[in-house]
Amino acid sequence: MTLTFVFAGWVTVATFANTAAALKRSGRLDVGLSEQAWTVLMLLAAGVIAAAVVRVSRGNAWYAGTIVWALVAIVVANLTRGPDPLVAATAGAVALGVVAAAASVAGARRAFSPGAGR
Repeated sequence: MTLTFVFAGWVTVATFANTAAALKRSGRLDVGLSEQAWTVLMLLAAGVIAAAVVRVSRGNAWYAGTIVWALVAIVVANLTRGPDPLVAATAGAVALGVVAAAASVAGARRAFSPGAGR
């Protein structure tokens, strides 16, 4: 089951990465928003989807970890290769949001498990 969630995480990441690349290559991004704005919007959309999947999967750490791993790579790339602090900060915030979603589900599960109040 672990590999299934890791694979699902990478499919989520690849879906957003490939969609962004296809939109850029096709020229569909030329509707008044900068490339940076599109990147931030795609990161936020990916974060919403990832947080929803984390909550539905009851805080699955393997899925969340895979998403966070990809987001950390985006942070590093945007701080080192072509410095873009806004994109780096957005990716970092989205990663924290995914971790928070996983932690809140895990915490709620522990709070309502049998013998939690002992």
